[in-house]
Amino acid sequence: MATLAVSASIALTIVGCGGPGSQSWAAETKAAESALKVATVSLVQRPIERHYSTSGTLRALRSANLVATQPALVEATLVEEGDAVKDGEVLARLDGRNVALQAAQAGLQLQNLQRELERLESVPGSAISKEEIDKQRYLVEEARGALRLSKHQVGLTSVRAPFAGTITARMVDVGVLAGTATQLFSIADLSVLDLDLHLPERDAATVKPGAEVELSLVDGTKFSASVVRRAPVVDAATGTV
Repeated sequence: MATLAVSASIALTIVGCGGPGSQSWAAETKAAESALKVATVSLVQRPIERHYSTSGTLRALRSANLVATQPALVEATLVEEGDAVKDGEVLARLDGRNVALQAAQAGLQLQNLQRELERLESVPGSAISKEEIDKQRYLVEEARGALRLSKHQVGLTSVRAPFAGTITARMVDVGVLAGTATQLFSIADLSVLDLDLHLPERDAATVKPGAEVELSLVDGTKFSASVVRRAPVVDAATGTV
């Protein structure tokens, strides 16, 4: 936005004098005064807006493609494209019977090792060496870690939203075998959108961060936005910023 200050005044001075022929001169002067009446207007300083129209594509600042981290059948899909979801909301369930069985086995293994450790520690005297007890303690900790991993894998059978947003795509159906890295959903946070615009250098020079922008979608919907940042250099190929 540029500001232009303008001030102007117009003055007309008519000087008369007496002498021969003054009556005819006065009559001519009176007629001239009637024809040369001028109105003056006081100018004030006001902002002048510059407008430039261009087009671009809106994109979400935060988006993600959700994938399967382990092979499993898709048991249920709970959302569709366009659905708004909360952070942590379950979007789909994968078959978790195998990992649940592994978790149960890891739990039993841990219990057995703990009981053995308790038995060794309860033996009086020096019948059991310190090295043997330490080895058993290591096995218990190893089994505890395996149980935590199995429980984590069970949790991964519930596909959850990593943040609040909108489902923009669903790529799988019930019964499909989702392999490792198979894309399941796309999600985007549409509460804050970003738009990259390219302006000619001469126009971009006057655009500053914080400047107001009006956006119009193809359906005629209008939004108000503001400039967040401006590229520090000019694209040599296009001459735009």
